[in-house]
Amino acid sequence: MFKQLKALIAFLTIIPIKGEYDLKTTAEGIHLFPLIGALIGFITGIIAFLISNIYPGLITGIIATSVLELITGLHHFDALLDFGDGIMAKTTPERKIEIMHDKQTGAGGFWLGLTVIGIKIFSIAQLNGLQLFTAIILSEISSKLSMVIGTWLGNPAYPTSTAVPFIEIAHKNLRKPIIALVISLLITILFTFKGIAIIITGILTAVIIEWIAQKHFRGVTGDVLGSMDEITSALALLLAVKVL
Repeated sequence: MFKQLKALIAFLTIIPIKGEYDLKTTAEGIHLFPLIGALIGFITGIIAFLISNIYPGLITGIIATSVLELITGLHHFDALLDFGDGIMAKTTPERKIEIMHDKQTGAGGFWLGLTVIGIKIFSIAQLNGLQLFTAIILSEISSKLSMVIGTWLGNPAYPTSTAVPFIEIAHKNLRKPIIALVISLLITILFTFKGIAIIITGILTAVIIEWIAQKHFRGVTGDVLGSMDEITSALALLLAVKVL
């Protein structure tokens, strides 16, 4: 388990971890995704909490959102931009996947990225104190759970996708998605029962985006999973403004 956690930290964040880990080892720890979300949320939550005691909400929102993106190396945000370009292209699924791999960002990706980042910033700006700290942690747990649910629900869009090992593990061992869900709920309940709504948001977002991915790409890709993370995080923070 410890090796899997280290592999996941190295894969999902820019936190320096000694050792090299292959994708298969990382995928074996898919059930621990929510724990990495909790770690990312804890680090960002502390920073946001401290900043909120010094600066106005909007500045806190900008800095906290930047920290969230930087901790993950902007990988999921990059995936979100690619996803936006892919779903907006009026062409075949094969060509849509090629467009997602293009290094250029089109109008679809720009619009989706701006919308998601905007929701995060302005949602965080409306939160303060323990509410702010809790919201960021739970939103990150929910966003990581959404990726686990996405791998369980989906099939690979193409055989060389980085999503393939994760999808195979989730399909072979149903206990892993269940464990991820249990971990998410247990941590959430430690904070507040109201947070269960945030976890449900992650599950519903995964279902909807997986449906969109099937329609546009005939399956799930790494960019699709990264988009689930980003969109869930934004929607969870938006919901937290009302429920926490």
